Amino acid sequence: MVSVALVQVGAEGFTQMLAGTFGASFAQVAVVFALWLKFRSNDKGLKTLGIPAMISGLAGVTEPAIYGLTLKRKSAFLYSMIGGAAGGAILGMANSGFYTLGGLGIFGLPNFISPDGNLAFVWSAIMAIAVSMLVAFALTWLFYSETAEGNEKVKTKNPKLWQFNQSPLQAALASESFDTPVPDKIKALHEGSDELFSSGAMGQGVIVLPQKGEVFAPFDGEVVTIFPTGHAIGIRSNNGAELLIHIGMNTVELGGKHYETFVQSGDQIHKGDLLIKFDREAIEAAGYVTETPVILTNSQDYSEVKTYLSHDDKIIETASQKAL
Repeated sequence: MVSVALVQVGAEGFTQMLAGTFGASFAQVAVVFALWLKFRSNDKGLKTLGIPAMISGLAGVTEPAIYGLTLKRKSAFLYSMIGGAAGGAILGMANSGFYTLGGLGIFGLPNFISPDGNLAFVWSAIMAIAVSMLVAFALTWLFYSETAEGNEKVKTKNPKLWQFNQSPLQAALASESFDTPVPDKIKALHEGSDELFSSGAMGQGVIVLPQKGEVFAPFDGEVVTIFPTGHAIGIRSNNGAELLIHIGMNTVELGGKHYETFVQSGDQIHKGDLLIKFDREAIEAAGYVTETPVILTNSQDYSEVKTYLSHDDKIIETASQKAL
């Protein structure tokens, strides 16, 4: 769709191809805001990640909100989709579109300004933002319940792990250590190019500079989620460690090109299993950085997390959960 939109802008100076997606990032922000207001006092992850995720979402970067907060809350993620669709409907009814493909989020509003300075589509875009956020916020505020969501998850293959996600009181995390899932050069997390990861907002971890283009399971456990594009995967060990492996920066834009996945969400994995293959050279030739954050997303649930820059033995080591 992006390539078609670029052709349309070049040939006709205007495209409606991507305009309908404009409200999606704002819907994510609204869902996170509702979750943050309702549950921040009982959920350390929301309290820590909520505000940074909302700020980045307003700028059009929704990965922190999706990976860190909404995707594992299925109903909340559905509400964000409904909100985004409502905003898209507003833009569709207004026959609105982009005159250029520029910024994302609030920085995408100038895309709606016509070459002669007409702001009609800008106003429809602002209305779409408002509708997306109101619908997503209202649905989440009125209908989302952590208890109800927990009941849905108890029906899955591994109920104990889902129950732990809902309340740290329900299980105790075991201490463990594991090597990198991407066996190449490692550098400290704060040296990463993406501030969201390097700041530690999503958890502690390391940055891997891949060469071979393969991702292996670093422990026995389960695939929690893997994106259709293949650029990111979330896995959980049998001891409770939740790991996010994000291959490259902004590589979701590739739409799955240069990635091959070998597992699906819900699959049981064993240490050394091949999870993903990717063509590093092709990704970099397309203009993307391939540095790969490996993040322990539930770092706050441990009394101590250590990271190492040599994978001869381990890259992440956890100490057992704090006494509760």
